[in-house]
Amino acid sequence: MHQFYKKYISVIFAIAFWTFAPLAIKASTISLNPDRISVQVGESFSIAIKINAAGENVYTAKMNMAFTPGILNLSTWSFNDAWLAIRQNGYDSFDNAKGTLLRTGGYPSGFSNAVLFGNAKFKAQKAGQGSISINANTFVYNELNKNTYTGANKVIVEVLPVTTNENNINMETLTPVPTELPKTSPALFDIEASPGSSTTTTGGKYFNIAAITLLVSIIIIYFIKRRHTQKKGGKV
Repeated sequence: MHQFYKKYISVIFAIAFWTFAPLAIKASTISLNPDRISVQVGESFSIAIKINAAGENVYTAKMNMAFTPGILNLSTWSFNDAWLAIRQNGYDSFDNAKGTLLRTGGYPSGFSNAVLFGNAKFKAQKAGQGSISINANTFVYNELNKNTYTGANKVIVEVLPVTTNENNINMETLTPVPTELPKTSPALFDIEASPGSSTTTTGGKYFNIAAITLLVSIIIIYFIKRRHTQKKGGKV
């Protein structure tokens, strides 16, 4: 009789194993996209979080995310419209000082493929290498309320210092400033100045000579005419 029960129990375990073994093989994963980012200090970027149910219907997800504090700062989070957010203590929180984000949501109709869970937007705070990952304390529950989550990828974020326009100037394209101005011949009325001499104009010189010549000519004509008049008056 004892042997009969042992065989009976062995058969039950065998049936249970072959019945539920395929279910145990199926596992959910979380993917973060993109998985490598390069930004400058002060710039923002977004990460898409997807849950891949791998063929098994799942209904609830509790995501525990970690990111590098000081280098990265969480700005906003938005659920995919198909999810119902659970806003309760222990299910919904974030802390930029510690670099943690906790979000929990339910998917009423269930899904068995890859579905977008939500989007997280970050801002680069200072230069350095940061990362975004999913902690082990994450759950994706099936219809039997069993956790099917097995793992997720990691995002590497390279934060570069801000570059200014001064660093991007191409020195070869700059036109050199001439050290000496080109010499040009003076025009007719240009002012010429030399050390120890007064400033005059070329046109002024010609004007002075003409004026003196005209004045001398007028004086000579005046005296000639006066003398001729005196002679003529003496003969009367």
